[in-house]
Amino acid sequence: MVGGVKLTAPDEIRLRTLEAQVDNDNMYLNKLTDNYVSKIIQGDNITTNPASGLGDVIVSIAINLKNIIDNLVSNMNTVLANYLNKNADNYVSKVAGGSHTTVSPATGTGNVTIGSDNSFNLISTISFAVVGDLTTGTDKAPTIIVPTSFTMIKVKLVVKTAPTGSAIVVDVNKNGTTIFTTQANRPQIATGTTYGDSGTPDDTALIENDTLTVDVDNIGSATSGSDLTIEIVCR
Repeated sequence: MVGGVKLTAPDEIRLRTLEAQVDNDNMYLNKLTDNYVSKIIQGDNITTNPASGLGDVIVSIAINLKNIIDNLVSNMNTVLANYLNKNADNYVSKVAGGSHTTVSPATGTGNVTIGSDNSFNLISTISFAVVGDLTTGTDKAPTIIVPTSFTMIKVKLVVKTAPTGSAIVVDVNKNGTTIFTTQANRPQIATGTTYGDSGTPDDTALIENDTLTVDVDNIGSATSGSDLTIEIVCR
């Protein structure tokens, strides 16, 4: 009898069978849940029965993934630090014998020391222009006042019209005196060409407020040459 209703023998048998099936199903589900939870906590792989249609399921514990990421970051930091330090050694050694301390990729900090000699300097030029057909003479372009200290390396010349018959020869004066005590080192443009330069000046030092002027000492004997630019290369 169920709920005051008397069941026939076959119905009662069927009910008891269903109850037993439900109990079995509950026990199976509880066992399966315990099994899954246990494997998830341990980070194992779970393989279900293909007949159930579930296929294979792979479960990874979060901490394992974190460990993998931490290892990758650590390796990347090591590679980056090695790269930065190797290149710091390479570049700093080229800058006047400088040095550096270890670069930290985590903070992007590190110390670089640049050497104190004069091997790391920018190149500058001081320019004059003599416009038109060339003639010989002194003080052939406006005087230039030197703005700061320089070391003169050489003097370069270029013209728009090449001289013929003989070379163009130019002299440069600092405070009224030639910088080419050795006159053979004066800049010149050979006949038939449009550019040339000098040897090393005998007087190379410039300081603030020095004055510079240029003389044209020789021009082409057939074609004088024209539109002369004079550049003093300094560092």
